[in-house]
Amino acid sequence: MFRAFSQLLCFGLLSLAINSETSEPSKNNHGISGLINLPNAYFADAGDASMTIFRGEPDRKYSFTFSPTNWMESGFYYSDITGKAYGGGYEQSYKDKGFNVKFKLKEQGRLPALAIGLNDFAGTGIYSSEYIVSSYQYNNFDFTLGLGWGNLAGSANFTNPFSQISDKFLDRQTSYGEGGDFNFSSYFAGKDASLFAGIEYIINDEFKFKTEFDPTITPGRVGYEEKSSNLNFALDYRATNTLLTSVSFERGNYVGVKFVITDNISRRNLNTYSYRKIDTDSKLAQLVVNLQDNGISLEQLSYNDVNELVVGLRQTNYQNPKTLVSVISQLDKDIGLTNKDEVTIKNYVNGMEVSTLKTNIKNNNTALKNIDKTKIARTIYSKEGEFPRYFQFIQPKLRTFIGSREGFLYYGLFLEHISKYMFNDGLFIDSQLAVSLNNNFDELTIPPVDTYPAQVRTDIKDYLNGIDEGIAIKRLNINKFSKLSKNSYLFISGGILEEMFNGFGVEYLNHSIDRNLSYGFEVFRVKKRGYEYDFKMLDYMKTTAHANLYYKFGNSGFHSKLSWGQYLAGDEGGTIKVWKRFRNGAEMGAYATFTDVSFEEYGEGSFDKGVFFKIPFDVFGQKSLNPFGWKPLTKDPGSKLNKPYELYNELIRFNL
Repeated sequence: MFRAFSQLLCFGLLSLAINSETSEPSKNNHGISGLINLPNAYFADAGDASMTIFRGEPDRKYSFTFSPTNWMESGFYYSDITGKAYGGGYEQSYKDKGFNVKFKLKEQGRLPALAIGLNDFAGTGIYSSEYIVSSYQYNNFDFTLGLGWGNLAGSANFTNPFSQISDKFLDRQTSYGEGGDFNFSSYFAGKDASLFAGIEYIINDEFKFKTEFDPTITPGRVGYEEKSSNLNFALDYRATNTLLTSVSFERGNYVGVKFVITDNISRRNLNTYSYRKIDTDSKLAQLVVNLQDNGISLEQLSYNDVNELVVGLRQTNYQNPKTLVSVISQLDKDIGLTNKDEVTIKNYVNGMEVSTLKTNIKNNNTALKNIDKTKIARTIYSKEGEFPRYFQFIQPKLRTFIGSREGFLYYGLFLEHISKYMFNDGLFIDSQLAVSLNNNFDELTIPPVDTYPAQVRTDIKDYLNGIDEGIAIKRLNINKFSKLSKNSYLFISGGILEEMFNGFGVEYLNHSIDRNLSYGFEVFRVKKRGYEYDFKMLDYMKTTAHANLYYKFGNSGFHSKLSWGQYLAGDEGGTIKVWKRFRNGAEMGAYATFTDVSFEEYGEGSFDKGVFFKIPFDVFGQKSLNPFGWKPLTKDPGSKLNKPYELYNELIRFNL
C-alpha cells in the first residue's frame, strides 16, 4: 500500500514540475493515443513523451510512450497481472513487458485519418494484436472505426481479409517461447479479424466522454474475466495540460482508473537570452561578460582579411549552431559588435576546433555556411591564463530500477558531487561521487536466471545493494581529446570508467558537420569493479573493441549507428541504433544487438534491445541533458562499455 501511494505521489509531483505548452491526444490503456482500450488514428506532436498508469482487472499497467515524429508513436510497458502465477517457484503475480508502435498513414482531410499499429510486437505475445484504424473529427465528436487482429479479434469476427493474399495469414503463432523476438509471420495473421469502433464527445476543455465497441478476447492469455458486454464507457478529466485522469467501466464487469502525464521534451528550452549593461565603454568587456552570463566562453576575437569579425566560442549549453548564432546576433543589436553583416564563428569542444561557420548576424533567417578556414588578419583578444581550472557542483539524483522480477519500480535518492579538474581544454580529470540518502534496492534479491557467456551486467543487483557502503565512486578518470587533422578526432580515457568497470582505451572518429557519413573505432581494456563502488576489483578482465559507422539522415534529426565487434562478455556481433535528436538536444531512440549467442542460449528475451532518451533539465541552476534508458531484461550478451564520452555525441550538436 505504501509503495503504491509513494509511486502516485512521485507521479503527482512530476506532473506539477512539468510545464507543457499544449495538451496532446489522450492515451488508451496501453499508453498509445486512443479511446479507452482501443487505438485511434491520432498522434501526438513530435517530441511528446508520456507515462500512463492504468489500474484495471486483472492487470495493472505502466506504459511509457514517445513520439520521435508526428507520424509515429512507440513505447514500452510493464504489466502486473494479478491472479496469474509468476512461475519458477516465486510467490508473486505474473509480470509482463513488451513494446507498442503506431504509424500514421494519412492525416484527416475530406477523408478520415488513417493509422496502422502493433501492440506487444516483440514480447511474450500476451497482449499481441495488430490493427488498422481510421478516425474523423466533426465538431465536438470524434468517430473511430478499425479492424483488429490477434487479441483484438474476439467479437464481430469475419475471415481475415489478408488470407486473400496468402493462406499463410490464416496461421497465427500462439506460443512465443522465451519472448522478445520479432514474430513477423504472426503479424496481421489468424483465421479471424474483428471490427472495432468508438465515439468521443468533447464536453468542454476539461471533460470528454468516450464509448467504444471493444472486441478484445476474454479471458485470453491475460486471464480477463469473461466479458458480459463489448461496450466500454469512460469519462476523461484533463486537470492540467500535462495531467489527465480517466475513470472507465469496461466489458460490463470492472471499473478502471487511469492517470496520464505528458510533456514535450523537444520544447524544453534551458537557454534564455539575457543582457546586462555594465559600466564600461569597452565593447569587448561587455561582450565577454554577457557571453559568460549566457553560458558561453569567448576564446578568441579577431578580424579576417576583409575586416569581418571572427569569434571563437566554447560552450556546452547550446545544442545546435542556430541558437548559438542567435545569441551573437542579439548581442550585436545590444552592443554593436560590428558594422559588417557577416560574421565567422569558430566552435571549440574540449580544445578541438570542430566547426567554422559563416552567417549574416543582421538577419536571423540567413543559412549557416561551413567554411574550411578563414584568414586571420589581426587578433584583438585571446583567452590566456585560464588553466589549471577546477569546478564542481552538488546535485540530488534519483536512480531507478524499472521492471524487475521483484516488482515494477525500485528507486534511490542520492546526493552527487560532480567535479572536473582541467589541465587544459583537452586534458582533464572527471569525478562523480555519490552518497545514498534513501533507497529500497535491498529488496532486489532474486538472482539472474543465467550468466552466459560471462557475468558482466547480470550482477546489477549486487552493485545496487552495495551502493549504501559509504561514498560511492561512480566515475574517476582522466580524459584527453585531440584533433588529428581536419576531420579526424581522438579520445583517450583511463581510470574508473563507469559503475562496473575500470580500464583504459581509445576512440577514433572521422566526422564532418556537413557530411552525412562518419566512421571510426574504439578499443578498451577493462576489468570488473567490486560491488561497493570503491577501488577493489574482481577477477574478470576483457578487451572490448568495435568498428563504428554513423549515418545522419540529412536535416531530419534522425541518426543511426552500426557497430561491430567484441562485447564485454566476449561474444561477437553487431548493434544497430537509431535515434531522433531535437534542436534542443533532447533525444529518443532504440537499439538492438545480435551476437553469436543464439536466441536459445540467450534465453528469455531472445536478444538484447532497449530504448533510450535524453531530457533537458534545469535543477538548482544546473542545466544538463539527462540520459535515461530501459531494456526489458538485463542480460550479459551484447553488453557494451558505458564510456564517459562518445566523440560522435560530442560533435553532432554542431551539425548543420
